[in-house]
Amino acid sequence: MVNKNNALNLIVCIKDNKLQALLQQGYSKAQVVPIYGDIEYKISNAKSITAALDDLDKRIKSNNQQLSFLYWLVDKPSSPVWQLASNTNDYQQFITNTAWQYLSWEWLSTRFNSKNGITDKSLIEQVIPWLVSMDDAAEQERMQKALEQEHESESERLAAERATLRVQNEQLKAENAALRQVDKELLVTFLPALFARVFTILGAADLALLCGSVQPLNIPSPFPEPSTEALRVLQKKFRSLPKAAQLDVVQLVQHLPHRQRLNIRPEMRELVSELEEVNE
Repeated sequence: MVNKNNALNLIVCIKDNKLQALLQQGYSKAQVVPIYGDIEYKISNAKSITAALDDLDKRIKSNNQQLSFLYWLVDKPSSPVWQLASNTNDYQQFITNTAWQYLSWEWLSTRFNSKNGITDKSLIEQVIPWLVSMDDAAEQERMQKALEQEHESESERLAAERATLRVQNEQLKAENAALRQVDKELLVTFLPALFARVFTILGAADLALLCGSVQPLNIPSPFPEPSTEALRVLQKKFRSLPKAAQLDVVQLVQHLPHRQRLNIRPEMRELVSELEEVNE
């Protein structure tokens, strides 16, 4: 059995038609190994993979080292080319007396909860300690707990962000409602069409304040009741207003103490009741 404290591990990553190799001794940090002088060696076919292995083999032997474990991290598009290379004599010769393992890059990304935007280097740095300690139950359990804690922390952070956004959204809604003012002309024109003798109950100063103005509305006192003909015209116009405008008028007085003293005109009772139900 190989002593893992001295074992020489070769990690070969193939992704996006580029091959990158790292050597790792025992539990030390992995080092990137250039291939023909390139950190990322472009591959296009099986021959380019075996050529990369040949350069790696020469480097390992020149240092009087013996390869113990070979790990392949391969993305899905590169898998067919790797399979062709793995069936060649050059490949079989390279792995003589060497244990090896093939792992899907996509599977590793999921296994390590890889997020969008994570760099290939960052993922590799997470994977290598896991690879070389897979038969170390204690180390494997430690890493799993660390990953779970990281995932839990991220979930808590996102939950806190969502809660903050909800509070901010409610605050904005409240501010928007406070800033929203009902058009004065709209009130003066249509309140008499909805309620009998409305301006004897709701004074001009009160209405002005409700509209966000400190200047009293120009409403004569006493305010004369509109004629039947005028009421019919105003009521018809009110019915043709957009629903939002109708709600603005009704909502303004709906929750005022004065509302109990206001008498809805019979012909508008059904519509006003419907609008008040919308606001409840």
